[in-house]
Amino acid sequence: MNILLTGGTGFLGSRLLTALAQKGHRVVVLTTKASKLTVPAGCTGRVAALTLEKINLDKVFSQEKIEAVIHLATVYGRKKETLAELLQCNVTLPIRLMELSLRHGVKLFLNTDTFYSKKGQPYQPLRQYSLSKIQCLQRLRKMAGTTRVINLRLEHLYGPGDATSKFIPGVIQRMLQDESGAIEFTSGIQKRDFIFIDDAVKAYLSVLRKPESFPGPFAEIEVGTGKGYTVKALVNVIRAIIRPVRTRCAFGAKPLPAGEIMNSRAKAGLLLAAGWRPSRTLRQGLRKTISSMRKDARQ
Repeated sequence: MNILLTGGTGFLGSRLLTALAQKGHRVVVLTTKASKLTVPAGCTGRVAALTLEKINLDKVFSQEKIEAVIHLATVYGRKKETLAELLQCNVTLPIRLMELSLRHGVKLFLNTDTFYSKKGQPYQPLRQYSLSKIQCLQRLRKMAGTTRVINLRLEHLYGPGDATSKFIPGVIQRMLQDESGAIEFTSGIQKRDFIFIDDAVKAYLSVLRKPESFPGPFAEIEVGTGKGYTVKALVNVIRAIIRPVRTRCAFGAKPLPAGEIMNSRAKAGLLLAAGWRPSRTLRQGLRKTISSMRKDARQ
C-alpha cells in the first residue's frame, strides 16, 4: 500500500514508519525543514522523504498514488511555538490532506487524537493544543465520506526513546541520576491509561490491516490498555524497579492544575475485536524503558 505519513520523525511516527516499511508498504513521509528523517535499515527503496515547504501536495497525491493517509504530526505549544504554528500543524495541515484525499480517491485517513480532548472540551493546562484537536476532529467528521476517517485517540504513551522533557522519562532520568533531593509531584491521585509504544504501533497496524472492522464513513477508536493507574502508583513502580534510589518523591508538593483530568482510560473494545492485544504490562514496559535509558546513559 502507498501511504502518506506525517510526524514520521517523532516518538511514535519513527517507530510506525519502521514497522510500515518492514511490512512492505511504500511510505511517503512529509517533513519540515527542521526535521531529520532516519530511514530504517534495509528500507531505503520503500521510504521517500518530502519537505512540506518545497512540494506541491496535489502532485504528490497523484504521482505517488496515495492509498492511505496517517496523520501523526502535532504541535503541543510547549516549545514556544506561536498559535499560528500550532493551528497550521494541528488543524490546517490535516484538513488540507483530507481535501486532497477526497479529490484523489484515497480510501482511508487515520487521524491521531488525544485523551486530553476526550470529552469534547479543551484540557485547560494545554488549552490551545486540545482545542485545536477538537476543531480538527469536528471538520474531519463532517468531511468523511468516500474517504473513510478513523480517529485514533491515544492514551498516555511511553517507552524507550521518548524525550526526557516528558513526564515518565523525566522521572526516570532523575531517579537514575540518584539525586539526593526530592522530585515534587501533585498528590498523584489522577489516573491514566499508560500504553507502551510498541502496542500503540500495533494498534495502527491493526486498523490499517482491517479497516472494515470499524464500519461507517467515520469511526473513533480509543487506543489504550483499558486499565487505569494513579500517577503515584506509576512513580512508585519506577522507584521500585530502579531501587536503591536516594531521590525522594514529594507527593502533594504541587497543587493539581485547574481542569485536571482525574480519570482517563481507554474503552478498547473495538481494538480488541479487531484482534489487537497489549503485549506488555505497565511494569514490563517500564522495565524496558528504564533498561534502555540506563544503556543510553552509559554510552
